Amino acid sequence: MIASLPGARITLRSLELLIVGLIRATGDELWLICSRPVKPGSFRFLCNALVHCDSLRDAIREAGRFLSLVMDDLRLSLHVEGDAACLALNDLSGPSSQKPQLHGTILLFAYGILCWLSQKSIPLKGLHYSFEQNFFSGELAKVYRSPIKYNEARSELVFPRDILQWSVVPDVADARKFLSAVPGILLIRYLDEITISDRVRNILKRNVKYHLSLETVAAMLATSPQTLRRRLKDDGVSGFQQLKDDVRRDFAFEALAKSNLSLEEIAASLGFAEASAFHRAFRRWSDLTPGHYRFEHGATGVHH
Repeated sequence: MIASLPGARITLRSLELLIVGLIRATGDELWLICSRPVKPGSFRFLCNALVHCDSLRDAIREAGRFLSLVMDDLRLSLHVEGDAACLALNDLSGPSSQKPQLHGTILLFAYGILCWLSQKSIPLKGLHYSFEQNFFSGELAKVYRSPIKYNEARSELVFPRDILQWSVVPDVADARKFLSAVPGILLIRYLDEITISDRVRNILKRNVKYHLSLETVAAMLATSPQTLRRRLKDDGVSGFQQLKDDVRRDFAFEALAKSNLSLEEIAASLGFAEASAFHRAFRRWSDLTPGHYRFEHGATGVHH
């Protein structure tokens, strides 16, 4: 009742619990603000699919296709106008008192997901809504830290077009962590707290089979090699090659300890042309042979 009063506030945790309760009570991940329910599990399926995209442009397209399958009310579209990109909602529903809630929720979730996929706080050029300003509208400016316009032709997020080329950083394991924090993590603006070394490490993990260069990773992060090298040093990382070795070493340790892959298969998964090269690298990492490490730490019944 208090929350129904103008100017009243509830905590983020209370709002999160309210949303979770609504989903459970309604069996609908958008708590009955669409013309038909969105089945529980849909959001999880989407996030697990998006981590396999290469760029934010690809992720937006994939999300648009997914939205058209689970929702009749809206379509997601991407428009590039000069140096700006617009992620727009095309409304297919008729007049509804729930339109502000629906548009606001979808754009908030879209923004949160894009920030998570890029592991950056995305700067917005603007936020447009196709409905009138409400008494709670002032709160939205604090969330997006962006100019907001109302009674526009369409509801949309507007951001610099070069963001479309940003790489998708998380992997499937990261998706599990993200989903365990939903919906709370989507109710606040993404904080740019992840370090540059974590971003580089995530990219290398996703591409462990390939010998990515510093220049390639810098381009994926929309920065220069010189800046990336400096920021890694600021993070206390001795060098890019050390990060690459750490990622490959950790992958090898886990594969030897927990999988039934043969040594040849692990070597190929790490991009080694020959198993002998993998053996030499592994001895540098651990002073052990891969077979000895597996014997001491890992899986039985595997192929050597």
